[in-house]
Amino acid sequence: MTVVDHCSDTPQTKTPISDAFARIFVASSGLLLTASACGKMLSATGRTPVLHATDPIFSIEFRYLFLMVGTIELATALFCFLVHEVGARITAISLLAANFLGYRFGLWMLNYHEPCGCLGNLTSAIGISAREAEAIARWILAYLVFGCVVFALCRWRHLRMLAH
Repeated sequence: MTVVDHCSDTPQTKTPISDAFARIFVASSGLLLTASACGKMLSATGRTPVLHATDPIFSIEFRYLFLMVGTIELATALFCFLVHEVGARITAISLLAANFLGYRFGLWMLNYHEPCGCLGNLTSAIGISAREAEAIARWILAYLVFGCVVFALCRWRHLRMLAH
């Protein structure tokens, strides 16, 4: 059985698995984005030198980048919790994940290999290294991308079956 087998075939035969998966994915994404946003925003208030360093993509201090990205993550999380339409929520998550992928691709193109300072001084406060925080950020991004791809495949399959 593939991941796509869990998708609904027609509107009348929706499987509880796809509905449950949608609810779990959107809620867990909202929680992950809320935690990440809070981490970034709290870190932006710190005094560590990395906050005054300039981001290689946007050429602004990491402090301000953390505040902006944290605000966008929090807005996306609130959207996940408050909007009823699952497709709209997944679209918002997809857009944010695509932006994160684009940012990481830009870093790769610039040959920038420093760990993401995504959590700033919060990493030391919670007892993890910058490399561990980088790994966590990558796993979160992978989770968001994978979940959105699964939903895109389900949607595509559903529309294809309706057309036949």
